[in-house]
Amino acid sequence: MAKGCLSIKFHSAAANFCIIPNASVRGNAALVGDARGCCHPLTASGITAAVKDALILRDALCETDLDVSAALRRYARRCGRLELTRRTLAEELREAFLAQTPEALLLRECIFSYWRTSDKARVRSMALLSTVDTSIFSLATQYGTVALQAFRLLPLWFLERTVADWHKGVLRLVYKSLAFRYAAIRQWLY
Repeated sequence: MAKGCLSIKFHSAAANFCIIPNASVRGNAALVGDARGCCHPLTASGITAAVKDALILRDALCETDLDVSAALRRYARRCGRLELTRRTLAEELREAFLAQTPEALLLRECIFSYWRTSDKARVRSMALLSTVDTSIFSLATQYGTVALQAFRLLPLWFLERTVADWHKGVLRLVYKSLAFRYAAIRQWLY
């Protein structure tokens, strides 16, 4: 038997794409779940989206007394709002947990700090992940609240990292928080 250990490292990678079809409804057909738009699998939201879409379509059919055309228009409008929140959340979580930039590191630490603050913080995050809460306004608010954790983390960053990285991260978090609010307002107007 050999004295040393043989260490083999396997590196695997798979391409991940965010695919957004031009329309979720065409004629009398409706796309559901990942067919309506897929995003990074980190959030594991494909099955949740498919079930949520089926329930939205059922409700739209009931609300329109089985008028398929009217129900599909309602379905497309509601699912468009849901998909914006789902895609945005998936992209931000992907960046926070996979990217190796100072701003991603700060965002990741802010998320964990936020989750440690209270049970309500974790419940709000899970509501977005599970699509119980599909509001882009809620996502924008939660993102802003998470970003505020950067100030709580400032003393630690002074000790362990550079202040320049903290500033860069904070500026990026503020920019994204404002971009989410802009997207929420646009969605509300249209």
